Amino acid sequence: MPLDLLAPQTGQDELRSNYIHQLRQTIDAYLPSFIFVGEALQNALDAVRQSAVPSGGHIIDVTLDFDNRRVTVSDTGDGFPDAPNLLFLGGGRKVGQKLAGMIGVGLKVVLFSTSDFTLRSRREDGSTRIDISDACRFDDAEPPNIALPDTDHLPQDAEPLPGCGTFISYTFPPANGKDGVPERY
Repeated sequence: MPLDLLAPQTGQDELRSNYIHQLRQTIDAYLPSFIFVGEALQNALDAVRQSAVPSGGHIIDVTLDFDNRRVTVSDTGDGFPDAPNLLFLGGGRKVGQKLAGMIGVGLKVVLFSTSDFTLRSRREDGSTRIDISDACRFDDAEPPNIALPDTDHLPQDAEPLPGCGTFISYTFPPANGKDGVPERY
């Protein structure tokens, strides 16, 4: 059964509109600079802080492609967990930990603010990859299908990263409303 990223509790469609409203309010509470790069960088910092590998051997790479509105952030931490619940508001695990991120909503804000989103991860126990398009249209009258094929696991990455870590790449829609994209971005 697919996991709908706009309905955190399977089978409860009446909660969907409330969840979408909460997601919009959360995104609107963020400054654009935090959505643009801050949240992904915070997650990379947290990943290397929590890594089982001793400090000193980690790399965080940030690439900003202003012409194409694309951001790429990668780290050599332990890799994003194979936990689909982390893609929902309230699904984070950062509460009570001494990390850069506070409550674990930043990745969701980035995901649902972008037109193309890729998350790749390699861990000791496997590799995963998700590619999501048009998530920024989540609150349109007819939102895109934003679902994962499995409720318990993220999809496997057919071409795993060369080593443990996380790779996130995302594109923001044009700010001028080209291609039918809302101007709020």
